Amino acid sequence: RSPEAEEDTLLVKAAKDGDEDAFSQLYEKYRERVYRIAYRHVRDKEKALDLTQDAFIKAFQSLQRFREDSSFYTWLFRITYNSCIDHLRSAKNKRLGEINEEIMNQERLPNMNRSIEQRPAEVAEENELRERLDEALEQLPEAQRSVFVMHVMEQLQYKEIAEVMDCSIGT
Repeated sequence: RSPEAEEDTLLVKAAKDGDEDAFSQLYEKYRERVYRIAYRHVRDKEKALDLTQDAFIKAFQSLQRFREDSSFYTWLFRITYNSCIDHLRSAKNKRLGEINEEIMNQERLPNMNRSIEQRPAEVAEENELRERLDEALEQLPEAQRSVFVMHVMEQLQYKEIAEVMDCSIGT
C-alpha cells in the first residue's frame, strides 16, 4: 500500500471511532477531486457542488460499512460516480457543456502544461485541443466516458476502475 493509502486507512479508522476531525481531513484531501469527477459528468458548477456535498454526506453516513478492502478514494469515487449517474438518469440530462477552463488548468492532459513564455498560437492550439477533446467525450457513451475520465484524468488503475464500475477488469 502507498503512504497515501496508509494515511487514509488511519483517518478512516479514526473517523469510524468518532473523530470528526479525521473525516474533515479526508474531506479536505479529496473535495477538489470529487468536485472534478462530478463536474466532468454533469458539466454544471452548481450541480457538481451539490453532488460533491451529497457524495461526502453519503460517505460519512456509510463509513461504518466501509470494509477497507479497497482504498478510501476508490470507494469515495464509486459513491460520487453513482450519484452522478443517478442524477443523469433522473434528469435525463445527457447533454454536456464545455469543460471548465479552471478545472482543466488544474488537471491538464499529459504534455499540456503551460509555460510562462507560451505564445498565443500555442495557447490557441491548446484551447482547440481541449474543445476537440470535449466534443469527442460528448460522443462516448456514459460508461466509456467514465472509464476514460477515471483512467486518463484521475489516473486510477484498471483494478480500481473495475471496482468503481462493479465489473471485471476485462470488461
